[in-house]
Amino acid sequence: MQQHFLDRFGNACRILHDNNTFTSPNSCNIRLQDYVDRDLFANTCDSNPHHLRIFSSAEVWNRIKHVEDLLDDTANDGGGANVHKDTSLFRRYWIERDGDMQRRTSKSSTLRRNKSNKPNSSFTVAQFNSLARGLSSGPNALFPTPFPPEDRRIWDGTYGGFTHLSAPEVIMDFGRIRKWRLLQTILGGGVTDDVRTILDDTNPQFDILALEELDEYYSFIRPLLIQRDGAHQMQVDTSSSNNENNYNAVFEPKPNSPCAKFGWYSDGVALLWNANKFETIARADTSTKQTSEPWIEKGSFSESAKDTSGIDTRNQVFVILPLRIIGTAKILVVGATHLKAKKCTANARVRYIQALELKQRVVQMANQLTKQCNDVSILILGDFNAEPTDQSVQCILEKDETWSFQSAYPLGPENNLYTTWKARKEGAVCRIIDYIFYGTRSETESEGIGLECTNVLSVPSKDEMYELLPGFRYPSDHLLIAAAFHH
Repeated sequence: MQQHFLDRFGNACRILHDNNTFTSPNSCNIRLQDYVDRDLFANTCDSNPHHLRIFSSAEVWNRIKHVEDLLDDTANDGGGANVHKDTSLFRRYWIERDGDMQRRTSKSSTLRRNKSNKPNSSFTVAQFNSLARGLSSGPNALFPTPFPPEDRRIWDGTYGGFTHLSAPEVIMDFGRIRKWRLLQTILGGGVTDDVRTILDDTNPQFDILALEELDEYYSFIRPLLIQRDGAHQMQVDTSSSNNENNYNAVFEPKPNSPCAKFGWYSDGVALLWNANKFETIARADTSTKQTSEPWIEKGSFSESAKDTSGIDTRNQVFVILPLRIIGTAKILVVGATHLKAKKCTANARVRYIQALELKQRVVQMANQLTKQCNDVSILILGDFNAEPTDQSVQCILEKDETWSFQSAYPLGPENNLYTTWKARKEGAVCRIIDYIFYGTRSETESEGIGLECTNVLSVPSKDEMYELLPGFRYPSDHLLIAAAFHH
């Protein structure tokens, strides 16, 4: 059931809930924004919110540059420092996938993008845990929550518990700083010198994006980047914007998000794809032989998938859908997820159960599509909260009679890969827990049909890390990772 309310700041919100558990908008249900972030509106004297227009790409770029200046001023405040701290986003390079992931290169970091109208089977894929606002904000006195916390004892506003942060009231300020920094990262900041070329281009830096811990999807990401949400056309007026809203998307919120418990909006998983590159596929209605709306599977993991410890797996979610490369018969089945967090034996078992279910669902969809197309491949993207040797990762890579899976990134220690490097009270951890997996049918692999990973995005070297994640040089505790493919 869905009901509409106002949050504590007078913003419209939607509350999704079970009739048996709903008490008020302040109780912990699925909370979603039903408004657009006011910072996205161009200056206007019109008081009618339906007449407000979204920023042009030039105005978005100005906001991003303004944030860069603020961070630079804060990091280098005082003027007496002998060494100037670099606050630009980490420089990232497209490199060959079998190399050192921290290698620097003097070569151009920009892949050749297809500018013609001819079909092109090359594309890029990115995976990014964006660090939810509701899991990283500061004290309520500085950053008041839109809803009263369900239990104030579990929310002390310690900026996500990160112990290494300098000037956390600045770098973790989502409303003023971090949302623009996240947008810059998603648009390819650090990979390309000027994200204006992305904002004004029909070819975004990343053709497919999986985003986790996203709790400002409806208010910020969707109005800026999305033209269609699932099967629904966006209603936001962007007629004054140069941004052509390159992406379509599907978003699935967690049914019991910790962000909601802490007084914020629910976080979830989003899957975005370049609308100029890919088209969705409709599932045929076998009874009428007519096509339906785009084939999308999303939701929580099965209730039956419980470990003997009794840990429920249903609060983690997934999105799966098939995409066809426009102008070709080539199909990708893409799955995105965020698996159970925290290291312990019971949670590791839950992650394994979830990963196995995700793989089974993705493979089942792909097998159905092979009946109508011979050229079908698979992508599985996500924050697995598990290292490469864990069962949840190994079960994806396990080859069977039908499908063969690989990691886009080499996972050996000699490659110097990491996807998160942060410190909390337990100490600093540097780990690989985010993945881009790709799968090809075993029977067509020898025929050259399927995906070829040509490049991956480098990670910052240890010399560049004068502070851990997040910080002045990066807005999340996870790095965005990316790979380039040819189908």
